[in-house]
Amino acid sequence: MTLADSSSNPVITQAVSITLSLLKASTSTTNSGLVLTGAGALNTASGVVTFTGLKVLSSGDFNLKVVGLGVQTWTGADFSVINHVKTLVVSSTASTYAAYSKFPVTVTLTGDDDNSYILTSTSITLALPTNTFADENPLTTDATGAKTFQVYATADDSYTFSATTNSDLVGATYTSLAVTVIEATIVIASFNTVIIT
Repeated sequence: MTLADSSSNPVITQAVSITLSLLKASTSTTNSGLVLTGAGALNTASGVVTFTGLKVLSSGDFNLKVVGLGVQTWTGADFSVINHVKTLVVSSTASTYAAYSKFPVTVTLTGDDDNSYILTSTSITLALPTNTFADENPLTTDATGAKTFQVYATADDSYTFSATTNSDLVGATYTSLAVTVIEATIVIASFNTVIIT
């Protein structure tokens, strides 16, 4: 953005600290939050300041606000952020596990922009087949758009895990996980005791 005087001429004589922030639009009722990364305060250079890497991590209707010392406050036009979950992938580090042994099941979400779906407060629920259990379920995604469940099964069998989310899933592609659980093996070690007298 360019800092200009009342005649629209760039103000290049001095550096001015400009702060960019995200506001909820007055007409919006469905915002999921006000999370804007890459914002904050930057100084102008030759009347220009550039904010790079901006990301709105919330969905809804917003506008941007710019303030600076000695500068007229500017509020931009309303805009909408609609980010749907494009893919939901369930994966693990192996395909075979022993009964009663915990194993990781990771659910990864990708948004319409093909980046990690990092919308705040996105809850993932793992669909647990019969005889399978998770330490916690559901879980909330982190900054990577993924979450790992710790799961175990009480019977040897083949299981298919899938997941759902509370976020918008318009035409989403789902990838489930097939896991084989084998019977746990008990190993008894035998030791010979030698007594020396």
